[in-house]
Amino acid sequence: MRSLPTYSVFSQIAQHRDTVTVNSKTVSQSAYDKWKKIYTWQAVQHSISYGESFCDHFELKDYILLCTHDANCADVYIQEYYIK
Repeated sequence: MRSLPTYSVFSQIAQHRDTVTVNSKTVSQSAYDKWKKIYTWQAVQHSISYGESFCDHFELKDYILLCTHDANCADVYIQEYYIK
């Protein structure tokens, strides 16, 4: 019987985080603060998630942020990987 290659969601996330760190666009703290004000209005109007709004505004494709529905988790992730 042939065994199938293993697949781990966690290893995929780790690889993605390495890619984000190496290839990411950085965002200044002031640009981030301005976006947060815009997000408040978008959230009320369109029910868009924190991470999705961040990605849309800064023209990023980050699947972790797009799939994170907890604003606090998304904010910690953004601070760690994008704010410089």
